Amino acid sequence: MVTDDEIKQLFKKIKKDSVIDESDKSINIITDEIELKDETLGGQIVYYRKLKGMKQEELAKKINVCRDIIIFYENNKEYRQINQRTMENYKRIFKVLEIEDKIKLHGYEKFILTGQAKNIKKLCERIGITRKQIASIVNMPYNTIIQWSYGRVNMSKNKYEKLEDGLSKLGYTLMD
Repeated sequence: MVTDDEIKQLFKKIKKDSVIDESDKSINIITDEIELKDETLGGQIVYYRKLKGMKQEELAKKINVCRDIIIFYENNKEYRQINQRTMENYKRIFKVLEIEDKIKLHGYEKFILTGQAKNIKKLCERIGITRKQIASIVNMPYNTIIQWSYGRVNMSKNKYEKLEDGLSKLGYTLMD
């Protein structure tokens, strides 16, 4: 698989070796347009979609959603709570864009998309916290924490941030 840096190097080489001024201009425009300026999940989707030369409509069609959904994802609007359908859409986007191994996840989306249930279990083992203590930190019923622990319901971003803040006050981090 060709890396982003290899593509950029190829564009630079073509630009340097080219004798046609017009192609130099278009290559410069292409490389300027596909800079990764925003490392949020949405910013990365925009970057890799443009790198593939794909329009929002085309990506939407390939993953069987409307263009508005792609716009929401690219603008990081799906962060109140990543539900099962949104998780599946992100995974299909990653597959269509062939970026499963390139995407950099952070914070809430990393916690959810890498497996909330697994991450809660690892957290409990790593710092010796119980699910009841998690319930206390986020001020939620214990049964809700059980649902999160089995991946039946995804934690909201608000509760993720509350748990992250509560753990940091105790000297721990949510993700290792």
